[in-house]
Amino acid sequence: MSINSIDVNLENEPILLPFEHFFFYGNKVEFILECGNGYPANHIINKTYSSSSGRLYFSNLRIIYFPSQATASFKNFVCPLNKFVDGSFIQPWFSSNYYQATVYPVPQGGLPSVASVKFIFKEGGGFDFAAKFSDIQFRLHDNNNDPRYVQHLEELPQYQVHDSSLLPNVDQLVVDDIPSLSYVNRDPPPNYEDVAKNK
Repeated sequence: MSINSIDVNLENEPILLPFEHFFFYGNKVEFILECGNGYPANHIINKTYSSSSGRLYFSNLRIIYFPSQATASFKNFVCPLNKFVDGSFIQPWFSSNYYQATVYPVPQGGLPSVASVKFIFKEGGGFDFAAKFSDIQFRLHDNNNDPRYVQHLEELPQYQVHDSSLLPNVDQLVVDDIPSLSYVNRDPPPNYEDVAKNK
C-alpha cells in the first residue's frame, strides 16, 4: 500500500495499468487508515490518514481511493490486491456498513508499517463492493494471482427456450415400450415374527 503515489489523467481518474480492468466505483465513501498501534504515542510508525468522503475504485490489480478534499499529506491511497488481506464486510445496526482489512506496505510507499484500513459506505454500495471483491480474490487465487486471467466477472448464461420442433412429440410415444406390471405380487408382506420363528 502507498500514499500519494498514483498517476491520474486530466479528468482526475486513475490511469490504467497493463491488463487492468475496474470492477467497482463508489462515491461518498469515508476512509480511515491507521498505522501502528498507538504506543508509544509519538513513535514514527503511528500515522493516521482519513477522509470523510471520497471515491473508491477497485480493479483486478489494486484498490484506489481519492479523498474529496485532498491535502498536502493525503492525496490518494493505492494498495495492490495481494497486500490487502483479512478483509471483512461489517453491517452494524445503527451506522453505515463498512469494509475493513489489513494492508501491508510496499517499498517506498510512504507508510512505515502494517496498517488497518476501513472503507465506510455512507450511501450504499458496500455489499456490492464486498461481493465483487470476494469474487475477484477467488478468481485471482484460482489463476495463481495472474490478473491477465481476471478480465471480467462472468454473468450467468441467459435462459434459452428450446425449439419445440426439436423435442419429441408426447403423442408419438410407443405404449408397448412400457413394461407390464401384471406380474407384480400384490399380497401383503409376511409378518416378521412368523418369518423369524420359521428360521
